[in-house]
Amino acid sequence: MKISVVIPLYNKRDTVFRALDSVFNQKFQPLEVIVVNDGSTDGSDLVVAELRNPLIRMISQRNEGVSAARNRGIHAANGDWIAFLDADDEWLPNFLRTIKSLHYNYFQSEVLATSYYLQNQQDNRKQIVLKKIPFLGQDGILSNYFEVAANSEPPIHSSSVVIKKLALQEIGGFPVEINSGEDLITWSRLAVKYEIAYSISAMSVFHKEANAAFRLPQLP
Repeated sequence: MKISVVIPLYNKRDTVFRALDSVFNQKFQPLEVIVVNDGSTDGSDLVVAELRNPLIRMISQRNEGVSAARNRGIHAANGDWIAFLDADDEWLPNFLRTIKSLHYNYFQSEVLATSYYLQNQQDNRKQIVLKKIPFLGQDGILSNYFEVAANSEPPIHSSSVVIKKLALQEIGGFPVEINSGEDLITWSRLAVKYEIAYSISAMSVFHKEANAAFRLPQLP
């Protein structure tokens, strides 16, 4: 299983090192890490360049938006699987190992994903709420993706999913004509055509911005 990591980068100087460090701390290492610098003006690209890690390949383009950056990374990838990681998020050390296990156990699946944590600016962290999961145990086929999505927090996030490159090409990549929700549209398009293997173990962290803070559940 050859995995290319695609990281879209736009003005994330303060967090991109954390994201990259979480990749290099993986128990199962990727083939390459493609950082698509989408016209950053805050020196984010310099942070990446200073790492001088041989796994990193940086591509620079004018600012065209996150979908265009992800699509550029998909096109440039040498791996047959694409893992996405936003520059302000991070993976737990066993994320790619869990993905590899899903691939081994559900070889026919073109989409592999895990649950994830939400973390706010105060470093409060909680796992997403998942309802209507159709299988018992830690992993299985998410055969009712739309039912789960309608009754839960989004089961897939852009930093918790690995997708077969051919499947992404088949659906035309990420839509560039919209500015919000492009990732949810992409997961929906994939769910219609392909089988999703899913682990309910949270293996990545979605860092929420200050204006999108959440409340931790109250203990009884």
